[in-house]
Amino acid sequence: MKGKGGNRYAIVATANKIATIYYKMVRYKQEFNPVDLQEYQTKYKQAKIALLERKLFELKQQVA
Repeated sequence: MKGKGGNRYAIVATANKIATIYYKMVRYKQEFNPVDLQEYQTKYKQAKIALLERKLFELKQQVA
């Protein structure tokens, strides 16, 4: 996030994420359940592949 928008943007994004987790823990009395790293990486790779395939399709449409 820091690379995307700078220090202030990263701080706000992190604070928002922590506040959301805290609210869910207090409001719904749930324990913190972090995302599994392997699962997250798999979903990220699939999303990245889908994005690149869409861009490739768009470029093919422009050339044709």
